[in-house]
Amino acid sequence: MRLRVAHGLVAPSVVPLLGGALRIAGIAEGDVAPMDSRFVQDPLPVPVHVVAGRLVSVLGAFQFGGGLQRAWPRWHRRAGRALVLGGLVAAATGVWMTLRYPIPTPLQGDLLFWVRRAVGSGMALALLLAARVIHQGNSGSDAHRASTRAALCRFVAARWKHSDASPTVPACRRPRGPRKPTMNLFRTLLQPALLVAAAWLPLAGTAQAQHAGYRTLTITGDHPATVALLYPTAVAGRAVPMGPWLPVVAPGAPASDAGLKGLILLSHGTGGTELNHHTIGTRLARNGYLVAAVRHAGDNWQDRSLIRSGRYFSERPLQLSRVLDVVLAHPEWGPRIPAGRIGAVGHSAGGYSVLALAGAQADPGRSAQHCRMVQDDPVYCALARGPAVTEAAAAQPAPADAAGAPAAGPVSVPDPRIRAVVALAPMAVVFTPESLAAITVPVLVVVAEHDSVLNGRYHGGHVVAHLSRARTSTAAGAGHFAFMAQPTFPLPSAAGDAAGNPPGFDRVAFLAMLDEDVAGFFDQQWR
Repeated sequence: MRLRVAHGLVAPSVVPLLGGALRIAGIAEGDVAPMDSRFVQDPLPVPVHVVAGRLVSVLGAFQFGGGLQRAWPRWHRRAGRALVLGGLVAAATGVWMTLRYPIPTPLQGDLLFWVRRAVGSGMALALLLAARVIHQGNSGSDAHRASTRAALCRFVAARWKHSDASPTVPACRRPRGPRKPTMNLFRTLLQPALLVAAAWLPLAGTAQAQHAGYRTLTITGDHPATVALLYPTAVAGRAVPMGPWLPVVAPGAPASDAGLKGLILLSHGTGGTELNHHTIGTRLARNGYLVAAVRHAGDNWQDRSLIRSGRYFSERPLQLSRVLDVVLAHPEWGPRIPAGRIGAVGHSAGGYSVLALAGAQADPGRSAQHCRMVQDDPVYCALARGPAVTEAAAAQPAPADAAGAPAAGPVSVPDPRIRAVVALAPMAVVFTPESLAAITVPVLVVVAEHDSVLNGRYHGGHVVAHLSRARTSTAAGAGHFAFMAQPTFPLPSAAGDAAGNPPGFDRVAFLAMLDEDVAGFFDQQWR
C-alpha cells in the first residue's frame, strides 16, 4: 500500500518534469518558444526550480514507503532533510517566478496568479511544519505524516496547474475515519497560515491596483500636441471603442497611490495616432509606469504637413522632448516620476524618433543615396520620392529625402533625459554609422521577419550592425504592422493595410509576448 502511495505521487510529476527539462534545453540552446521569451533575461530560476522539483517528486514520494523507513532509517532521515531543502527552493523559486516574470494575461489570469502564490506558500509552510514535528522527536506522528503529505500534494497540484485534467492521487484523498489528527494539524496550521496571509496583503493591494487609467493631455502654444496618458490605477478597465482601436482602460480614473516606476514616451509611425500601440502602453501602465503616447503634430492620420516641411528629422524627435518637458512640469505627474527613469518606445518613424533622442544622427543625403543604389526596398523608396499619402494612412515610414532638412551636416537632437529606448521596425537607413556606435543608453531593437515596408536589412539591420551593445530580436512571421495594436477594421494606406497580417501570423498572441518583453526590458534597466 505504501509503495502504491509513492507511485501515485511520482507518476503525475513525470510529464511536467520532462516538459521542464525540454524548456531548459531550449533556453540553453537559444531556441526559445514565444511563451518562454520572458525567461531569457534572467534564466537561472528556471533550471533551479525544475531540478528542485525533480528532487521533491522522487525523494518525497518514497518517504511514504513504510518498508524503506524501517529498513533504512538513516536514509529516510537524510532524504527528508534533502526533501525539505529542495521543497523550500522549489516553492521559493515558483513564487519568485510568479511575481517577477512578466507572464501574459492569456497564460495566467488573476485567479491562477493567486493560486500559484497560495500553492507555493502552502507547500513551504507544510514542509516547515513537518520539519518542526520531526525536530521535536515525533518522527512517527500523524502530524508529521499529514504535513509532509500536504506539502507533496500541493507540489503535485502545482505541477499540473496548466492542465485541465489533473490526476487523482490516492495519497491526496481525504482520509476516512477519525479526524482528530487532521483537526490537530488544522489547528497547527491555522496560526502560521494567518501570518502568511497577512504578509501577502500589502502585495495583494499592489497587484489589484495594476489596471490602466486613461486621460488626455493637450499641449497648446507654438507646438500643439495631443497626448494620451496611460497610468496605473486601482479602477478596473473596460474595452473602450476609440475609432479603429479597442483599448482596455479606465477613462478618467484616479491614479494609484503606489509610486511610479518611471515615465515612458510612446511614438507612433508616420500617419498614425497616439493609440496605435495601446497594448504596449496599457501593459506598461499596469506594470507601474506612466506612459505618454504622443500624436505627432503634422505627422498623423489627419495632418501630414510635417513631411514636406524640411524639418522632419529634427522636429519629430523634438516633439517628444517638448512633451517630456510638459509632463515633468505637470503638478500631478512631475513630482511622482523617479529621477533617471525615463524611456521611449517607437515604431517605424517612431523608432527613428526615439533613436534620435538616444543620440543617433540623421544625414538626409543617406536616404537618396540608398534609394539610388538598391532595388529591394521599394515601398520605402516610393514613399520617400512620392507625394504625401492619403489621410487614411495608419502607419508608414517617413518619406525621407522629401522630409530632409537642408542642413549641411547631420541632424542631431539628443535628449540626455532618455535613459533606455525600444525601437520597433525602425526607419533607420538615414542614421550615420558613427552616431549609432556612439549611443550609450540601453537599446532594444525588434525587427519583423517579413517587413515589406522597411527592409530590415537596411533599417533595423543597420542599427544592429553598428550598435553592438543593443539587445536585438526578429519577430518570426511578422509584417511591418505587427507592432501596432490590432485594428477593429481595415486601415488601407500606401504601405498596405495596417490591419492585415501575413498568413499564419497571430498578431494578438505576438503582441502579448512583445508587451511583456518591453515591460521586462525597462524593469531590468531600473531594478
